[in-house]
Amino acid sequence: MVIASKLDADIEAKSCRLCFYGQVIRLLPNVEADKIKYLESISIIKEKQRFGKIDKVVDNRNVHVRDLFTKETALDVFFNLKVKIVSTGQEGSIVGTFGKSGKLKVMFSEPLTEWNDPTLVGSDVVLSYKKSMMKKQVNKFR
Repeated sequence: MVIASKLDADIEAKSCRLCFYGQVIRLLPNVEADKIKYLESISIIKEKQRFGKIDKVVDNRNVHVRDLFTKETALDVFFNLKVKIVSTGQEGSIVGTFGKSGKLKVMFSEPLTEWNDPTLVGSDVVLSYKKSMMKKQVNKFR
């Protein structure tokens, strides 16, 4: 994609004068219906992270995590995504919800190394995922 700017604008004007260089692969079509189809084909991904805390250690493979989401969040979209304990680096998967306050059940494939350590409760957990940024943009053109 090439983004161009009008470089013959006044140098003293309070506007941005940028120039980009690159090979044009495809041009945006003039027909509105084709624009929507084209925008849907573009994949722009933003990496996101959410942080939570371990609320309870159930056993050596299962924990409950809080503060990762609010209770209004549709959590089914996040099932089977990987979370990581920041202090130990161990990874587990979101397998379900716990209660109605936005807590999650996380199951680890390997047993937790420090599962009986009381300091594990309250440890930070991070969920890293990718979000498509073009879905909202396509809806603007509809």
